[in-house]
Amino acid sequence: MGKKIKIGILLVAIAAIVFLSVRFFILFIPQKAKPIDPEQGLAYLTSLEAEDLSSREAAVAERQSEAPQTALPTEQGTSDLTQAPTQPHHVIEDGNFRKAFGDIVIAGDSLVKAIWEYNILDADQVIAEIGAGVGYLYDTLDAIVAQAPAYLILHYGENELDVPENADGFIARYAEAVRTLQQRLPQTVIFVDSIFPVEDFACESEPYLRYVSFYNEKLRQMATDLGVTYLDFTALWQTFDKDYYDGDGIHPTKSFYTEQYLPYLISEVNKK
Repeated sequence: MGKKIKIGILLVAIAAIVFLSVRFFILFIPQKAKPIDPEQGLAYLTSLEAEDLSSREAAVAERQSEAPQTALPTEQGTSDLTQAPTQPHHVIEDGNFRKAFGDIVIAGDSLVKAIWEYNILDADQVIAEIGAGVGYLYDTLDAIVAQAPAYLILHYGENELDVPENADGFIARYAEAVRTLQQRLPQTVIFVDSIFPVEDFACESEPYLRYVSFYNEKLRQMATDLGVTYLDFTALWQTFDKDYYDGDGIHPTKSFYTEQYLPYLISEVNKK
């Protein structure tokens, strides 16, 4: 019996020695390293970078969509909402029309010559004559060009009124004169006045005055074809609550020029 116990103890001791030897061998004897594929590692890192970049871009886009939108500043560094409005460059101060019309010339017939005769503007600011038609405009082309105005107001037609069949001839001559001015004064802004409306009784002594509206439509089309601004005084006259006609029902009074015509011209010039 005692012999069997001794054999059992010996077997246990041998098993313990074998176990410890194997553990020592695993822990302290160098093992052969498993080879690593570098391409697999690079692909893995690249996938991580792509995933990270796309997630960051998505996050930025989400923040931008949620952020309140604000107006960008202009090139001058001010917001469009706070930028000061443009000031008019022609202003009538204390009734000083001469200064306001410093770079403006008015050319035409007696309807605008009255502005000089009433001593509102100077002779070099009004190139006009009683009874003038388009022929007078041709005669004064050099004088107008010599002034080299920034703005030119043309007022012709009252003395050209005739039967409707003759309107096209007048318009053709007028248009050719305007084209000449456009060529010789390329920097000048040109306006074409309508013919002023007249009182009904004036048509009794001047039958051709009944064709004012017809001629004005021709003038409007001419201005459109030439690319100049047409000024419709028929529409303006209908807004008046004051009688601005002289005794003949054709020519306006002085107050018409100071209260209506010249201020209206300034307002139109300031739009350019």
